[in-house]
Amino acid sequence: MTTTIEELEARLEALEAERAAARDREAVIARLLAYSRTIDLGQHEEWIACFSADGAFEMRSHLENYPSRRRVEGRAELADFIATHTGPPETFHKHLYLMPEVAVDGNAAHAAGYFVHLVDDESGSPILQSYGRYRDTLVRDAEAGWLIRERIAEIEGSTGAQR
Repeated sequence: MTTTIEELEARLEALEAERAAARDREAVIARLLAYSRTIDLGQHEEWIACFSADGAFEMRSHLENYPSRRRVEGRAELADFIATHTGPPETFHKHLYLMPEVAVDGNAAHAAGYFVHLVDDESGSPILQSYGRYRDTLVRDAEAGWLIRERIAEIEGSTGAQR
């Protein structure tokens, strides 16, 4: 059986599309990991830069010891939010992002993954502060790459420690 030039070109085009999709998924995950890294290191400007200009961060919870909903929108509100967030060296924490699922559709992407938020207690020992699920919508920016348009943190469990 002979393969035609057209069939080879079609295969090459399909492979290039798969490769581009894989690069997009990898870039989306890299942005979401940058969110965790920058908040944990106290890099406020870099954390804000993870979001689009109209970006939003929302926390939702059904737990009695946690606020039911808090939303900040736009870079000014995001800056106010992160300015009050704990960070090193006073408090060390880690926002672990696990098992992401990413779907890219042109210049938009949706991601969902679990998070575990660890903090140090008064003695410096790690404790579980909260865990849950992130639901994200991202947009492709010509200059900055993938940016978070909306991140929803669904808090499913918490010690109630607000550090």
